[in-house]
Amino acid sequence: MVYLHQNMIQNNIDGNFRQLYVTSSRRLADSVNAEFIKYTRGKNLEILAYNASTAISLERIKEVSSMMLSFFDLLLLIDKSASLPFFGHGGFTSDRYMRETDSSLKNDRYQVSLGQVDSKIFHICYYPHFNQTLSKVADSLTLWTEFFSVIKGSDPSRLSDGRLSLEDYVSLASSRVSAFSKEERSLIYSGFLRYESMKHDRNEWDMMDFCHHVQKNLLKNCPIKFEKVYLDEVQDLNMFQISLFSILGKHKDSFVFGGDTAQVLLYYQ
Repeated sequence: MVYLHQNMIQNNIDGNFRQLYVTSSRRLADSVNAEFIKYTRGKNLEILAYNASTAISLERIKEVSSMMLSFFDLLLLIDKSASLPFFGHGGFTSDRYMRETDSSLKNDRYQVSLGQVDSKIFHICYYPHFNQTLSKVADSLTLWTEFFSVIKGSDPSRLSDGRLSLEDYVSLASSRVSAFSKEERSLIYSGFLRYESMKHDRNEWDMMDFCHHVQKNLLKNCPIKFEKVYLDEVQDLNMFQISLFSILGKHKDSFVFGGDTAQVLLYYQ
């Protein structure tokens, strides 16, 4: 639960303090928001609570001290403010998945998710098209995890053009904790290239495509900074996704992370 100091709230009156709570689930974000409203009831602070289900803009956010959002809703909000958004002009432009520019965030999420490849879609629509040799090396979940969290989701300092190179990915076989040999990693990387080609042909996208686009826009122009960033359920994010928050925090000590390594939800999320 977001922890508030009275002097922090007072600072917000002068426009100096903003805090952000992010979790993987919109339902959880809304629940935390409801608890926050209860906490502030009777203290004349209700206007500082922020409801993630309402239509929003960055201009409105700058008027409040506290936001509770799901990770995906946060990315959507940042994307809508960009000069070259991922969904629309300059980005993912399929008419089938275009958002209404004046729709609420809730409707935005429904519209854009129609073209998204998640682990379930990958298992049903992509994995059956890989050859049997690759299927023997890695099952659907393992392959998706390698694509999503390693090749496209590693530490940003290691990524080039949004992905590890074949050489860098194969070199991970030297690690003591590697589950794959160099030959197996080479085969997995070939499968990754096949996946990217199929995704392009199907005019679809995955979360890491979105994350990399948002990062590029944030590095050019970060429209808002937060004094405190509370990142919950951090075990459901990869290293690249976590790194996005380093751009949103005002200070190196702006961050509070919470998670449980025994609760990693990736497959049917």
